[in-house]
Amino acid sequence: MKNQCLPQGRKLNKKELNTIKGGLKICILPETTECAFYGNFCGEPECKTRPW
Repeated sequence: MKNQCLPQGRKLNKKELNTIKGGLKICILPETTECAFYGNFCGEPECKTRPW
């Protein structure tokens, strides 16, 4: 998608940006490949459910 600068555009607030991004967070730690957080807000399927 080409980046277009529109003169009538405006900056989005955090809630609007989160909606565009999909609202999912990265919950896996890159150095250990383990989930740091568990919940429905995680993008990884293995972090959406608790292991215990």
